Formats: sequence, structure tokens, C-alpha cells
Amino acid sequence: MNGEGVSSRYQFFLSVASVAGYFLALFNAGAYNAVNPHAMGAFGVSPSHGPWTMADFFASQALGLILGPALSRRFGFLRTFRWATRTIAGGSLLCAAAPSFLPFLGGRILQGIGSGLAVPLSQTLLLESHPEERRPLVASFWSMAGLAPYSVSPLIGAWMEAQWGWRSWFLVNGPLVLFVGELCALLAPPRELPGSRRWDWVGTILLSAGILSIQSALNMGDDYDWYNSPLVLGLLVGGVGTLVYFVVWELGEIQPLVDLRLFLRPGFSLGILTLSIGFFFFFGLWTTLLVRLQLPTFGGFTSLLAAEIFLPLFVLSKPAAGLLSLLPPKAHHLRLFACANLLLFSLFCWLSSSHDFFQRRSWFFPVLGTQLLEGFCLGTLLRPMGGLMVSGLSLRKQLYALELSAAFRTLACGLGIDGFGSILYQRSAFAQARLSETFPSFGPIPEEIGRQLADSGLGGEESLAWLTRRLILHANILSLEDAYRLAAWGFLLLAGVVALVPVVRLGRQWLRGGDLP
Repeated sequence: MNGEGVSSRYQFFLSVASVAGYFLALFNAGAYNAVNPHAMGAFGVSPSHGPWTMADFFASQALGLILGPALSRRFGFLRTFRWATRTIAGGSLLCAAAPSFLPFLGGRILQGIGSGLAVPLSQTLLLESHPEERRPLVASFWSMAGLAPYSVSPLIGAWMEAQWGWRSWFLVNGPLVLFVGELCALLAPPRELPGSRRWDWVGTILLSAGILSIQSALNMGDDYDWYNSPLVLGLLVGGVGTLVYFVVWELGEIQPLVDLRLFLRPGFSLGILTLSIGFFFFFGLWTTLLVRLQLPTFGGFTSLLAAEIFLPLFVLSKPAAGLLSLLPPKAHHLRLFACANLLLFSLFCWLSSSHDFFQRRSWFFPVLGTQLLEGFCLGTLLRPMGGLMVSGLSLRKQLYALELSAAFRTLACGLGIDGFGSILYQRSAFAQARLSETFPSFGPIPEEIGRQLADSGLGGEESLAWLTRRLILHANILSLEDAYRLAAWGFLLLAGVVALVPVVRLGRQWLRGGDLP
């Protein structure tokens, strides 16, 4: 299929349909994250169960991204895309009709698998519907559009929740994505039938079981007390062992499900590791802040107000991504931009760790500047890191490496949700203990506080309840600031690693007796 075989009218409608399918698939992350506390409240489960539905979505989406190329080669491009949209639609409708938490969690997993399959296939569908000379421009647009879920989609989900309830997103998303998938299949020119290819069933089962087992263990860790729970330990050890066996199995396959030999290239391994850790920090903090702002023990914002805080990300992320797509493919330029990006991310996290979250009425405006900075960092992250990762690879290997890196950073997003949730849980308990221990029991300070509370009409028990709420709020704020500081040091360390790679390479050449350039 190429752009020359598509009429201009069909080309336009096919482009619109493929872009719509892309957004509907990708927005299932951000639009839902904005209404997550409402869903958990409707099911009557603890807010700690909210990250399960988000992290499992990303784990299954990463699995779909890995399986997508092999499925499209075996069953055909359009057939795989149609079944991907049907899977998303089925998951959305299951979430909309779910009477309890577990069916809802199953619907989120179906949404994730379908989104992982549909996102790259919709991109390929859009590129192949245009002539060769237009494809670089289309690819630049696509790179900018991929940033919308972090800025626009939470606002859409929150607005729909305010108007029609939290189930409205799923009720709208399911039929729309099903319609878009069928429309793309009708408009796209027929493709050649795929050749027969042996499917790696063992690798698929091992990879699926390993990812979902580890993700489930991380989801349940804080609720089940980590190493004191045989279930959590069994899932974690079993998942790690399954992935180890998966690696051994794939290395012996003629047609592997995942080409693990790419990791033998130090540049690719370092690039995909750095990119994954970067998204672990970014998305973990992004989701944590979006959800925490809505909890009564932190901000008490409505979903719409919490989502509006991230709208400034839209201002600089898109122009920055578009300009950086024109960056010349020189390794030293890419490394310089990558280091600068990671340093700016570190600066953003450090500035965010010093926000006065107690100023609830004027809190939006102090964070406006840092959100603009975060949007610029987000828009300039993928291009330099991706260029360093695929440097020296053939064109076919480059495309596959970018697809594999998308799966790894998606998986890192899910791990970041659980990771930072656990960090905040532990640090909040620590802060509550320290605040309780250091608050004076006698003296002028508690007497003055007691007098002011009594003047406000609060009795003894009411005053104690008010102080307890303030204690929990203060502890939660301190834990969030600690999380931002941790991410700031993490980004700084990543920048140092990326910058020192040429130095290490020169040192190895010198130790081997080679001539230094």
C-alpha cells in the first residue's frame, strides 16, 4: 500500500480516521487517570487499588506493542488493526458496565492490549496512505500528536466526568473506536496476504506471564506488606524466573518474538535504559500528582481543576517536538541535546519539590512556569535519546528498535505508577511519625493553637480531628516533595551517564593501547 494508490478524498478520510483511532487508543491512559478516584469510590475499594487499573493498562499495552509486529506479519496489517480496535471497544464497554472492581480491571487490561496493537498500526496506516515525499512531514506531526495524552486527555476525561459521570468516557470511547477501526478497513486499499509464519507460542506465554506476574506483585506490594506476603513473593519470583527463561528461549529461536540481540549493542542498551528510566520518573510523578490532587487528604480538587494544572504542557511540548524533529542526525549534537534535556528535567523536579502546596487558592499560578518547563522537556526528550539509541543500526533495525523502545518506555510508565505510589506511601508514614514525635505536647504553641480552635467553635474531639487532618495533609505534601527530589537526582545521574559515555569509550581505547583521536 502506498500513497499513490489512494485518491485525495480517500486519503483525507483515511488520515482523519487513523489519527482519530490513534487518539482514542492513546487517550485511554490520560483521560482515565483524571477520573480514577471516582471509579475506585464507586466500587467501594481503597484508593490504593487505583494504581492497579493504571499500571496493568500500561503493562498490557507494552505487551501489545511487542506482539504487534509479529501479529501483523502473520495475520495481515488491516486484520490485526481491526481486531485491535475491537479489543479496545470490548474493554471500554466492559469497563462501562462493570459492577465491581475485578471486571473493571479486566476491561482495562483488554484496553491496554488493544491500544498497544492499534497505536503503531494506526501510525503505519497514516504514513502508507501518503506519498513518499510527504511522509517526513506526517511523521513530524505524529511525534507532536503523541504528546497530547499528557496535556489534553486528562482535561477531556475530567470534563466528561463532570458532565455525565466517570463511566461516560468508556461509553463514548467504545463505539467510536469500533467505528474508526471499521472505517479504516473500508478506506484502506487492499494489501497482499501475509505469508505463513510460525508463531512463537512459548515465547508469547512466557512474556505475558512474566510481565503480568511482576506487575501484579508490584500492584499488591503495599497492600499485602511486600516480603511478608507469600503471594507477593511468589508472583515476583515466578515472574522474574519466567522472564529469565523467556530470554533463554528467545536466544535459541530462529524467528524470535523479540530480537534480544539488539541489546548486545551498548549504544542501544544504554539508550533504551535511559529512556525507560526517564519515563519511569516523568510518568510516575505525572500520574501521582494528577491523582493525589483529587484526594481529600491532599488537595481536594475536582477532577477538572486537577487536570487543568497540566494544560500548560501543551504550550511548549508540541512546538519543541516539531523543531527538534529537524535536528541533524549527528551523534555529538544528539548527545548534547539529550544531556541538556535531562538536566532541565532535573531542574523541573527540583523546583517542583519546593512548591508551597498549602496555598490552595493560588496554587495554580506558581506551578505554571514549571509546567511550561516540563512541557518543553517532554517535547525534546524522544528525538535526541531515540537518535542515540538507533545510531549505527540499519534502517530496518532502526524501525524495530524504535518500536521496541516504545514498548519498554510504556512498561516503565506502569512501573513508575507503582514505584512512586510505594515511595509516597512509605515516606508519608515516615513523615507522620516524625511530625507526631516533634510536635510539642505542652507550651505556648499548642496552647495558642487550642485557643484559636476553641474560638472557632471546635470542641475537644473536633479540634483533635482537625489537627489529625492537618497532620496527614502535611505528611502527604512532604512525601510528594521527597519524590520530586528523588526524581531530580535521578535525572541528574542519567545526564551524567549519557555525557560520560564518550569518555568511557576513550578510556577503553587507551587501556587497549589504541590511538586516541
